[in-house]
Amino acid sequence: MCAEGHVPKDMRWRIYLSIFTVFAGMAFVVTWLFFYAGDHSFWENLGVLILSFLIFVGVNAAFWVPFGLRHAPMDESWQVPEKKGWASAVIGVGACLFLIVWLLLYADDYSIYQNLAVLLSVLVVGGGLGAAVWGWKNRGRW
Repeated sequence: MCAEGHVPKDMRWRIYLSIFTVFAGMAFVVTWLFFYAGDHSFWENLGVLILSFLIFVGVNAAFWVPFGLRHAPMDESWQVPEKKGWASAVIGVGACLFLIVWLLLYADDYSIYQNLAVLLSVLVVGGGLGAAVWGWKNRGRW
C-alpha cells in the first residue's frame, strides 16, 4: 500500500481478478454439484473438484507470483536454486495429474481402501521425491 492508503495500480487488477476467480470457482463447483455430480461416481466428482481447485490455484499463481517476486527482497538465503525449483514443480504437478487421472478413469474399479492406498502412496512417493530433490542435508533451512 502507498503512504496515502491507496492500492498500487499494478496490484489493483490482481485483487479484482482474485475476487473474480473465487466467485467463478464457487459458481463452477455449485453448478457441477447441482447439475452434473449425480451422473458420476464419488471418485470422479472428487477428481473434478481437485482439478477445479488446481486450476484456481494455477490461475492465481500465474498473476501473483510475478508480482511477489518483483517486490520481494532478493538476498542469497531466500532464493531457490533454479533446477530444484523446477524439479519440485514437475514432481508436484505430476503427482496431481496422476491423482486426477486415477480418480477420473480408474478409481471406480477399486474399493475405497485400495483408492485410499493409492492416494496415500502418491503422497508418500511425491514427498519422498521432493525430499530427494532437495537433499536431506538441506533440512531446517526453511
